[in-house]
Amino acid sequence: MLQPLIEAFCKPGGVVLDPFCGSGSTLVAASDSGRDYIGIELEDRHCRTSQLRLHC
Repeated sequence: MLQPLIEAFCKPGGVVLDPFCGSGSTLVAASDSGRDYIGIELEDRHCRTSQLRLHC
């Protein structure tokens, strides 16, 4: 669901910023779309979840 939005609004090679990244769904979609990403999250448990999703 997020990947088509990223591809429509972020140029290839662009950077996606998610200031409330939670479990990292937007970051995974950005990575799958070939975009770089910056995720910001204050909750440690959500940071760990997104890190696991991105590095698997």
